Amino acid sequence: MTYLREVWYLQCKAGCPAQIPLPNQNPPRKPSFQKYWPMGNGPLILQCHVCGRLSDYSVKDGHPISEPWVPLDQRPYVFQKLTISCGHKNCGTRVVIHMQTERDIPDLDVMKRGLLSRPMPTFSCGHVLTEICGMRVEKIEDESED
Repeated sequence: MTYLREVWYLQCKAGCPAQIPLPNQNPPRKPSFQKYWPMGNGPLILQCHVCGRLSDYSVKDGHPISEPWVPLDQRPYVFQKLTISCGHKNCGTRVVIHMQTERDIPDLDVMKRGLLSRPMPTFSCGHVLTEICGMRVEKIEDESED
């Protein structure tokens, strides 16, 4: 018997056919589904895993789909959050890029993908992205299953 799970997807806005799944953020064994969405009112900036383009998404851009359940440790991908901090003294501005990557990818490669994305990430403060900008990678695991 095949078990199905509900997954929320975002369709790439750059014209490629990629669908990017969002992790479920409910604790295990809870009946309701809550897709991952960052706190705050801003958009989710997502890098497509197929074409590498950055696009802004709002909650209304997502759509649910049922797919066969696969244990977490057997899924080939993981959702990542790359936070880039402005390198200018006392600025504190950040840009956050989300992406789907291979499960075992090193943090350095996640950082490179974010920096090489197009259009290039920009800070709202107007400062330019440079090699002195701080970066942090965080895996966003699907919390609904064990």
